Amino acid sequence: MHTNDALRTLRESLNLSMQEVAEGANVSFRTVLRAEQGYPLNPGSRQRLCAFYGKTADELGLVPQRRRGETAYQSQPEPEIRQQVHDLDMLQAIIQKMQVAAQNLEQEEIDMNHSRRFFLQALGVAGIALTTSSEASLYLSAVTQERPGQIQKVSASTIENLAHITQQYRALHRAGVAIEDGLRGHIALIQSALENTLHEGSRRELWRIQAQSQLLARQATSRKRELGRARTWNESSIASAQYSGDAYLMGAALGHLGHLYLTWQQNPQGARQLLDQAREYAGAHPIRGWFSIVNAAIAATEENADECKTSIAQALEIAHDVSHLAEADDPYYTDFNTVGVKAFAGNCLLKVGEPVLALEQLTSIDANALSSNRHASALHDIASAYEALGDLETTQKYALRSLDKALETDRLYIIPRCITLAQKIQARAPYDSHASAIVEYAQSALQTKRLG
Repeated sequence: MHTNDALRTLRESLNLSMQEVAEGANVSFRTVLRAEQGYPLNPGSRQRLCAFYGKTADELGLVPQRRRGETAYQSQPEPEIRQQVHDLDMLQAIIQKMQVAAQNLEQEEIDMNHSRRFFLQALGVAGIALTTSSEASLYLSAVTQERPGQIQKVSASTIENLAHITQQYRALHRAGVAIEDGLRGHIALIQSALENTLHEGSRRELWRIQAQSQLLARQATSRKRELGRARTWNESSIASAQYSGDAYLMGAALGHLGHLYLTWQQNPQGARQLLDQAREYAGAHPIRGWFSIVNAAIAATEENADECKTSIAQALEIAHDVSHLAEADDPYYTDFNTVGVKAFAGNCLLKVGEPVLALEQLTSIDANALSSNRHASALHDIASAYEALGDLETTQKYALRSLDKALETDRLYIIPRCITLAQKIQARAPYDSHASAIVEYAQSALQTKRLG
């Protein structure tokens, strides 16, 4: 296998990155990388790259895909096959180390920076290994054959590894690390596995992992200008959950979409309709507790204090009942636990004019048990509660902490919220020093992000 130096040189002469080529040609990053490394491409990918560069396949040095019936492993020498097996063994070891590093992200006594660096490095190595592995090595490792040319099912170890990687992405997301770009490649890999098996059991498992990954991608999209992307991920997860046959996962995906309708589209009526549909799939499952807290948020938006408080009480009761469950027992990515409910409840109670009750919930939270990506929001809510009570000194303290956490975890939507909070103070006291300090710090945070 010879690298395609002509293609790489052409791209570099045009001052284009591989990602820019992928987007311009409407192909995957993996396709561009494989093309430059001299691997065969399917006719559609070759045609799109030719159209993008305005050259023929021969001029670009693109390698055609093998003819139907010709398998990679039949034409490759034995040493190369042995090397592929070695590479896959190495990838398996990397995945195991990734699991340990991701677990360390949640432990205070572990060096967080070291764990994040190692996990990101390992994830990068794993991604490159999957991207650059030849068709033969992926074929040999991922599928079980009854006779040559007939794919029976994706191997159990492949499905297990895909599920593990999804969970590690979730651990990174909870730790405040941006994951969407890497997650896209992971979702594409699951799609590839689905395209290579007709085994019903394997397909259901893969659709389940795909739904979870798509929900995670929806949660990783945090800017309102990306609403279309977030909604598409969520709607895709509903379809995947349906194919998986997991009714609870289907309900969770509908519930997440309802929450999106509420928070991003300010459509409480649409959110209620989706939540009602979600409940039909929940039965007596504890996920109904998460539906209760989403319902509390809807009621708060509609300024229905009684319904809001009733829903919070229901959610807290169910959360206490499942407090013994570990994070791994939350396959629906709701973060439904006592700490999460209290953070949610604090925000809802603020909206219905109950700052004292909101503070009771928010200040009783164990910050170490709350995922890092929710800290900035919780700190902002505490600042807002103190502002409502007239304690501007404490308001300023928590607002500045919220801004710091927003920068650290890339939750930039918190910055304008803090500015709005300061403007609320200035509406009553135009020259208040606390409000001025919050605005100045927020503007500094925005400048830091632009320069960073």
